[in-house]
Amino acid sequence: MLYTDREFRLARLEEQAQFEDAEFIGCRFIRCVIEPRAVQRCLNLDSRIVFSNCQLRNCVETRCLVGPVIIRRCLLDGLQSSHGGMRIDGAFFEQVTIRGNVGELRILSDATGGVDSQFDMALVQANQKLYSGIDWAIDIADAHSDGLVVYGVPPELIRYDHKRQAIIRRANVEASYLDAIAACEQTIFGVCIGNLRYFPTADNVCVTIPETSDISYHQQILAELRRLG
Repeated sequence: MLYTDREFRLARLEEQAQFEDAEFIGCRFIRCVIEPRAVQRCLNLDSRIVFSNCQLRNCVETRCLVGPVIIRRCLLDGLQSSHGGMRIDGAFFEQVTIRGNVGELRILSDATGGVDSQFDMALVQANQKLYSGIDWAIDIADAHSDGLVVYGVPPELIRYDHKRQAIIRRANVEASYLDAIAACEQTIFGVCIGNLRYFPTADNVCVTIPETSDISYHQQILAELRRLG
């Protein structure tokens, strides 16, 4: 089904459902929420909302939230965000491509922001079991952003641009935390390193150099972080 130049305002999707073969072009999403009413039900994979073979092209979102859904064989091609960007919490990705300018987009491994740490860890473990049976999860190599970060997706399943993007692993941060922070404290890399250290649900994060930043400066930081491991 094709949706062009449509506005979706205050839409809420809270019950288990499957969406397939939908394409949204130039649509606007305002304060929409896609998350089960009882988020703890997501530990049962049959209770999750599933998107497959869907595409969003050059859409606009305002204060939307996506919770622990399953996203398979989907495309996000250009996204304009406002009010701090868009967040996707605890979702599982399989063969999902993100490209074009996507503003500030944060893909997090947990679903409650640490409010229910026991549930967050169980959710991460459930997603990791799903990741163990796929070829690749997410392709961000052609994505451009002012703040694209991907937490918790296994590094070997991420396709990324080694010149503009980097994977930071918790184990390496623990080994050389002070040196790493000293190298990039005032950058998006420093923020992500701090999050890895203090939030236990992700073992790694893939970071994209912000488009509005000094690219050469951030590339120097990337080189230093790689030197540190």
